[in-house]
Amino acid sequence: MFPHVLDRVHAVQAEHEAIVFLQRGRLVDRHWCQWATQATKESLLMAGDHLQEKIEHTVNRFSALESIKLTGASANNVALLRRLPLLRHATIWHASCDMMHLGQLVGLVSLKLAWCHKLTDQGVGVIATLTRLTALELSNCWDITEHCVSSLALLPALRDLNVSNTRCMSDVGMGHFAAMSTLTKIDFYHSGQTSPLSDKGAKMLGTMTNLVALNLADTPSFTSRGVAHILSLTNLADLCLPINASDDTLHSLACLTGISHLGIDGNKVAERGWKSLKQFSKLSALSIHDCETLDKGMKFIGEVTNLISLTLGEIVVRKFDEHALISLSHLTALTSLSMCNISGLTDKHADGLSNMATLKRLHLTNCENISGQGFGYLSGLKCLTDLHLSNCLCITDSSLGELATVRSLTDLHLEDCPEVTDAGVAALSQLTALSILNLRGFPKITKVGLAQLESLRLLRRLRVVGRPEVALKVGEFLSTWH
Repeated sequence: MFPHVLDRVHAVQAEHEAIVFLQRGRLVDRHWCQWATQATKESLLMAGDHLQEKIEHTVNRFSALESIKLTGASANNVALLRRLPLLRHATIWHASCDMMHLGQLVGLVSLKLAWCHKLTDQGVGVIATLTRLTALELSNCWDITEHCVSSLALLPALRDLNVSNTRCMSDVGMGHFAAMSTLTKIDFYHSGQTSPLSDKGAKMLGTMTNLVALNLADTPSFTSRGVAHILSLTNLADLCLPINASDDTLHSLACLTGISHLGIDGNKVAERGWKSLKQFSKLSALSIHDCETLDKGMKFIGEVTNLISLTLGEIVVRKFDEHALISLSHLTALTSLSMCNISGLTDKHADGLSNMATLKRLHLTNCENISGQGFGYLSGLKCLTDLHLSNCLCITDSSLGELATVRSLTDLHLEDCPEVTDAGVAALSQLTALSILNLRGFPKITKVGLAQLESLRLLRRLRVVGRPEVALKVGEFLSTWH
């Protein structure tokens, strides 16, 4: 609703509250509550005090829930979910139970379990009785092993499986995975651990010809011989290559003509490998991590003209070419750019960003040499609506002053900017299109600076983390403004 309309409603309400609005408001509130209990389809309940009471209240009041997310759940918490007859999607993080009660949720079609360290092979056997499941995530559940995979083969409709960071990933486990003919997406990501999945397992992986998405990131036991086996997966559209993929690896993928999303991780890619990117005529999303030759590859990345999304992360470059980002100006379809932990990225590269006319989303994370003095260049990006700046420690009040010239922003997330004061926050009041503003790690701001944002009449979500005395005022300020 437009701000001037809201202002008029508030004025009329103040004038006639005693006569009309109070009585009508109570009636509307009662009918709205009745409607909301049936209209609410999704709920998120976080770990904390009285979680059992919160879940009981939720299942009693919102019986039409179709999706629920829980963190820190116990066995008793999970057991309550059986009282939701329409529940189809459940996400549970950091649970402190073995998940044996999940077998009662027979209506589930999607189940995501992450960091549930008490989940065992026996618990997975119970999950295997949920025959309607089409998507299952068991990520970071360290106590499940390759022996539980055979039970997952009993799920007749399972298409999407995530077993990243588990002990399911072995040549023996792959034998069972290969028998699951319904699978189209599988995630084997294995961060920080030595994966037992080898070229022998890759041979069996090559028989899973229905796969359209495959994540092999951080599987160091895969060699070029192992990668050769996946060339038979001609339906692949989304592929994350094993760590340290080489020029030969990229060049050999020419037969996978349907690749639209590609992930590259490692330091073995050189000029020949970067040139090979042009062979993927449908490539729209590219993710590159931990590659020291990135600055030399930017020219060739700029020739992949169908790119819509580009992610660059964990790049250790002593001197990042000042003109490297200018190469990306040829990507006329690019709408999303994310750069994380690029050591050589400085304010001098901001000029290159100014040429990305179609960019809508820009994320800069842990780029410690960015001070924001180049943010003025971003004002020419008329399509830029979503900006995330995280752990850019050099950002100051003057940096946010330049950022305030990017008037198209609607979603702004700023994290860990210890030098910013109330003056810097006040500068953000010029971003009149903002609807979402997150401020985290701003130790020098006060409620005085927050009050300066009153002119942001379209602001619907304001979050302040790390300053409790300021955060407590957020609700009060929003109710005053709107």
